[in-house]
This record gives sequence, structure tokens and C-alpha cells, in this order.
Amino acid sequence: MSQALGIKEAWNAVALEERFEMIARSKAEGIVASGAFAFVMGSVAYGFDEIWLLVVAAAGAVLVMPLFASYSWRKNKPATIMAYLAVRSVARRYAYGYKISDFGVVLIFKGELEELYASEADEQLAAQKETVDFDSTRQRRKNVWLCLLRGGLVALSERPGGAKLEFLCAVAPELIVRKPLSSEDYSPRSVILESPATTGVVRKVVISSAYSGAMYVFEKQLLRLKDEDSLRRERQEQQMRARAVGNAK
Repeated sequence: MSQALGIKEAWNAVALEERFEMIARSKAEGIVASGAFAFVMGSVAYGFDEIWLLVVAAAGAVLVMPLFASYSWRKNKPATIMAYLAVRSVARRYAYGYKISDFGVVLIFKGELEELYASEADEQLAAQKETVDFDSTRQRRKNVWLCLLRGGLVALSERPGGAKLEFLCAVAPELIVRKPLSSEDYSPRSVILESPATTGVVRKVVISSAYSGAMYVFEKQLLRLKDEDSLRRERQEQQMRARAVGNAK
């Protein structure tokens, strides 16, 4: 069972690059507000021919910048935390439906997912099996939320009315995790996953993200979870053999 994810834990789950983006966005909004205030006050000073208003404009601009930056930060941080909590909740619900063993959240981040097909016939067959969605067009590469659980990986896309499951697989020794080959036209930071789906159909996807740090952690954690699952299965097999030997005696 996974532990409860509070506000602090949800904030810690946010990718470091995304936090830097939020900081940069907040400072940029503060600078824009400061420049706008200085421009307005400068125009007033010029219109009324009051030089002392230029001093007010300069001093006010210094004060306005941190105020608006702080306002932007207080506005964006809760929204980001709520988004991560929502992704966690939906991902765990899908994982439960597909009988994933462990719901513990390891990593959540934004990325892109592209499904690979062995032939055009396979791609057309997959398109026919998809449910009709009038709110979005079919795309090979989709923006998704990637939620790595201890027992599986869930990829969700956003659409009006809720989230849509794009990919789900269990973390098991059968899961193939590799980097793109030199002959494949994909970013070196991408990761290619090949896993039998619950229907028995092999699915192959390419996962990438603008957050290189999150991708690095994702790959390392996924390989670690695979190794842990392999060791767990080996221990279970050893225990079963030991029990069988004990029963035979």
C-alpha cells in the first residue's frame, strides 16, 4: 500500500526543472509589472511636468516587482500542486483497474509519448480500435503526464472533461527499456519501452520530455524497479522450491 501524498510530498514530486520555470515566470511577471508601473508614472510625470514623480516611479518600480512576483508564485504553486494530486489520483485509479500490485508514487512529470507500430496495417488496426473522441484529433506524438508507480507506469493525456489513458504497463522483467539506436530518429534523451499489454498485444512507445533531469531520474528508477521485481520473483521461486522439498521429505 502507498502512503498518503500530502501537499508537501506533492510539491516535492514536482520536477526540479518545472520549479525553475515557475520561478522564472514569476520573476518575469514581476519585471513586466515593474516596467509598466515605471512607464505609466513616467508618462504622468512628463504630462504634468513634475520631475519628482520620476523618483516615485523608480522607487515604486522596485517595490512593485517583488509584489507581483510573489503574487504570481502564490497563484501558480497551488495550481501545480493540485494538478499533481489529480494526476496521482487518476493514475492510481487506472492502475487499480488494471491490477497493478503496488501504487506507491515514485515520480510524476510532464512528457511526450509516441506509439510505434511494426507496419502501417498495425497502425490502422490500432486506430480502428480506439474510441471516437470528437474533442481532439489523433496524433502520433501526444503531450502526457507520466506517473511512475512502484508497480507500473501510467501515461495520461489531458482533454476537456478529464484525463485519457494513453499507455499503461506493469514494471516487470518482461518490460524492455532501452535508449534509441543511432539509426532511429529520436532524441538521445528519449526512452523506448516495449511491453505486452493486458490484452496480449505488444505495445512499443517512445517517451521523451523537455525536462532532461526528470528523464534521467525516470530511466534510472524504472530500471531499479525492474531489478527489484526480478529479485522478488527469484525469492518467491526459491521459497516455493524450498517448500516443495520440505513437503517431499
